[in-house]
Amino acid sequence: MPTKPNMIKLIAIIYILAPLIYFLTGKYVFNQNFFAQLSTSSTPTLNIVAYFVIYPVVGVAIFFVKDWSLFLVALGKLAFFTINLDFFSKHEVNSLPYQGMILFIIINIAVVFYLLRPTIRSLFFDKNLRWWEQDTRYLTSIPCKVDFTLDGTILNISVSGALINMENYPEHDTANISFHTSSAKLNTKAKIIRRSLHSCGTVLIGVYFSSLSGAAEVNLKELVTELNTTTKPMR
Repeated sequence: MPTKPNMIKLIAIIYILAPLIYFLTGKYVFNQNFFAQLSTSSTPTLNIVAYFVIYPVVGVAIFFVKDWSLFLVALGKLAFFTINLDFFSKHEVNSLPYQGMILFIIINIAVVFYLLRPTIRSLFFDKNLRWWEQDTRYLTSIPCKVDFTLDGTILNISVSGALINMENYPEHDTANISFHTSSAKLNTKAKIIRRSLHSCGTVLIGVYFSSLSGAAEVNLKELVTELNTTTKPMR
C-alpha cells in the first residue's frame, strides 16, 4: 500500500517527541537538567511554549501533511534559535554541550532544507500530489503514449492517476498521456509526481490526471469499473 515518505514520518515523530528527546539528551549526553535549563534561561515562558506546545503541534501537522505546518516549522525554528541565543556564551567551544548544540543546529537546518525541496514542499500545498491518498488502483498492462511519441505501459491505474513503465523519463514535469482499450479511450494532460527506476532497467513515472475533461473522466471511470470486476485492487 502506498505510504507517505518515511522521512516526513520520521521528522513528525521527532517533533512530537521533542520534549522527551531534549530531556534524555540533556540528562545522559550533556549531563544537564533539562527542566532546570528551561527555568533559568532568559526566556523561560517561550521555552515551555516552544518545547511542549509548538514542537508537538508541528509534529502532528507534518505527519498529516497540513499546508500550514511549514509556517509552524519556521515559527519553531525561530523559537529554537531565540531560546538558545545565550547558550553559547555559557559554554566553552570545546565543551560537549556546545558541540552538541552545533549538532542540533545542523539537524534543524537539514530538516528545513528537506521540507523546502520542491518535490516535498509541493506535497503540503497540493493534496492531489499525495500519492498515498489517491483512489484505489488496479493492476493492468495497457500500452500508452507519453507526449505523443514515447511508448509506455500502464502498470496500474485509478480514476486519478497511473503508474507507467517507460524506457526513458519525459523531458518535463507535465506530459500528455493517451491510450485506448476496448472499453475506454483517454487523451489528457498529467502531472508527473514520481520518478523511479524499475528493477528491469526501465523507468517508472507516477502521474496525476490533472486536466480530465468530462468525457475522459467518464471513460476512465468505466475502465476502472471494468477492472474492479476482473482485477484485485491494490488498495
